[in-house]
Amino acid sequence: MFDFSFSSLSIYKFIVSAIILFVFFRAVTYALPLFLKNKRVLKVLKRYFPLIEFILWILFTIIAFKNFLEDNQYFALALFITMSVIAIWASRMVLKDYIAGIILKTNSDLNTGDAISFTGYSGVINKFKFRAIEIESDDSEIIQIPYSLILENSIKKSRPKEDITAYTFNITVSKNESTERISEEIKQTVYNLPWTSVKKDPIINPVSETKNSVLFEITIFSMSKDYNYKIENHLKEKFSS
Repeated sequence: MFDFSFSSLSIYKFIVSAIILFVFFRAVTYALPLFLKNKRVLKVLKRYFPLIEFILWILFTIIAFKNFLEDNQYFALALFITMSVIAIWASRMVLKDYIAGIILKTNSDLNTGDAISFTGYSGVINKFKFRAIEIESDDSEIIQIPYSLILENSIKKSRPKEDITAYTFNITVSKNESTERISEEIKQTVYNLPWTSVKKDPIINPVSETKNSVLFEITIFSMSKDYNYKIENHLKEKFSS
């Protein structure tokens, strides 16, 4: 007869250790963006952390199996085979997407904010989730696509569409040159700013004029509304009298 006696303490240690390890990984994932201010390092860690977690779970399983083996080799073997069969059967799709996610994150240069398109889907990447990538389509629909599906298809990465916004403000400029010349200088300055859309020309109109100054009404078209105040402040610092 086989001896299936084993220490219950080993089981408790295994369960508690697994819970602690799981909580630790989730805490690290949550804390990284809060405490790590270097965006480049954060980007690298977020890309490779799933791979590190996967490797550590494998090591944890091996160590747990070794401990059970010391208590009772038959029980350890039976438990390991049973858990493996159940885990593979119950989570074959989850495991497939998880591994595909690791491969995708570590072997591609995809990042949040990138515009992608492939068979049947297109949009801007919102976030990388546990099993899927979340994108926002041109119709503002939120779509979650399993990593395994992405890995099986050819991905086309393109520049995201500009969210062109119009913004109007006034500035008063010293009249050191002709109004036309000042207007042209303002326009060239707007063109040279990195936040300006190249698809639409700025509109610069003189509203009123005195002997020493000119009041201009300026309408700019930026790539995002977040850039409007940056452009306005830059122009005011350079041209306001």
